[in-house]
Amino acid sequence: FCPRFAPLIGVTGPRQPRQPRPCSSLCAAAPRTPPRRARCRMPKGGWRCVVVVLLMCSVVLQLWSQASALSLRLLPTALRRRQHVSSLSPTATATAAGAGSASRDPGWVAALQMLRDSRERYVIVDAKNGLGNRLRALASAMAVAATLDRPLLLVWVSDLHCNCSFRRLFAQPLPFTLLEEEIPLANLTDPRHFQRYNYMRPEPGAVKDAPIIPDPRRHLYFKSAFVMNHAHGKWSHAQQQIQRLVPAARVARQLIADKTMVGLHIRN
Repeated sequence: FCPRFAPLIGVTGPRQPRQPRPCSSLCAAAPRTPPRRARCRMPKGGWRCVVVVLLMCSVVLQLWSQASALSLRLLPTALRRRQHVSSLSPTATATAAGAGSASRDPGWVAALQMLRDSRERYVIVDAKNGLGNRLRALASAMAVAATLDRPLLLVWVSDLHCNCSFRRLFAQPLPFTLLEEEIPLANLTDPRHFQRYNYMRPEPGAVKDAPIIPDPRRHLYFKSAFVMNHAHGKWSHAQQQIQRLVPAARVARQLIADKTMVGLHIRN
């Protein structure tokens, strides 16, 4: 501040502390302009970075969706790998002593040996009656086995109600182990290893719609032509499992049906 021009600007007395002002040859105070508000500006090239990040996110989402779809397609294969065998039959099962020997074990003996040696607990479904009833019981057991994270053993015995092999109906490989002969009841009576449910009245001891309470320490044996009385054995869960079965090529060529047709089931 220039003291020579104090009277001209109205400053008298002792010097007052003020903020310094620019002093020119005329000591004219420069006009003070109000401060400008700070504005958020995108750095140079910032929009390009945003576009690149969005494109990368889109690519990651596409890869994730493709990986999820691939995992769903590979799920039946992973379940099959957990199985000890894919099919048990009296003509294809050799003794453990030597494959070159002439003696051969029946399929149910090999199945019992598989159950004894397995550290996992199986769901064993013995499907009965006609084709539709058998597939209904099978699908229900598949849903319960998937919920319990257990492997499945299907017992499919041809009789007067359904005189056809399961292998002739559906394509291989199957998402479960198949046994096409009956397991003698005497081999399933040990309560330490087997938990039995029989819905086939009027057979002795059969109780239709008995609640299924799985024991994690024992194999679950289920003989039925109906769905399991279990929270995940209902048809709403079972119909999702039945779609995992693929008809054999010969059967698929004879299937001529679409959504415009109505199916008719004639009995007796």
